[in-house]
Amino acid sequence: GLAIGAVVLARAIVVYGLRLIINRRTTAIPLKWAHVMFWGGMRGAVSIALVLSLPPAIEGRPALVALVFGCVLFSVVGQGLTIRPLLSRLGLTRRSEKQRQFEESVARIAAAEASANALERMREQHLLSRPIANRLQMRFEDWVEVRSQNLFRMIAEDPSLAEANVRLMQQEIGHAQKQALRRLLRRGVISEEVHSEFVANIDELLKSTSTMDWILAAELREGLEQMNRQARRTDAGQDGWPPGHGGWPPGQDHGPVGPDHEPAGPDDESAAANG
Repeated sequence: GLAIGAVVLARAIVVYGLRLIINRRTTAIPLKWAHVMFWGGMRGAVSIALVLSLPPAIEGRPALVALVFGCVLFSVVGQGLTIRPLLSRLGLTRRSEKQRQFEESVARIAAAEASANALERMREQHLLSRPIANRLQMRFEDWVEVRSQNLFRMIAEDPSLAEANVRLMQQEIGHAQKQALRRLLRRGVISEEVHSEFVANIDELLKSTSTMDWILAAELREGLEQMNRQARRTDAGQDGWPPGHGGWPPGQDHGPVGPDHEPAGPDDESAAANG
């Protein structure tokens, strides 16, 4: 019991002490995250390997083995079984209604874009006639356009919704840049010194630039593009959907799984006029 208490106390001192130091120099670490790092520190493999590597002749070896295995058992069983309730109590696993709607919109847009790409591949492979493929692809693209506008409005109201996406984008961009530098290094285009310098610059930029800065910058650019698109539609006499277009209405909630409304053709319009 004393050994477990000493281990827990030592970890608390390290986690919360380092948090105070880090918060003075870089971006502040939320207290809730510190609680998770403190209680979620399940370690054991290295400790067990070290204690088992002690020579049998060392005095007190059985007691050390018992202490280590007791602490590891507490970490794996005690902390392991209680980490999920702790996350729930701290509110780190709950999703707000806005966050859920944002994630659903992202998923629907991704599915629609994948459908449009699949249609394009089928058209190129002559598995689908060009007129049908073009008509369906236009509907998917228009649907994505409307959904993207809704997504932009959600981000404009609450930029933090896109924080996870932007963080992933930062990591992917940094990874792509480092891969390009490694290729140049392997081909002898740049030296090891230049490679190391640029990699350090990339890491420093990713650390110093907050996700919110990326979100707001992207939001501003998207806002300008959105106004330009809306102006072009207004000049063309369109209000979000092409005239005679039979796609989903902008307010409809389901995704583009299979459009069943065909646009009115010339023959249909003539028949309606004669009727």
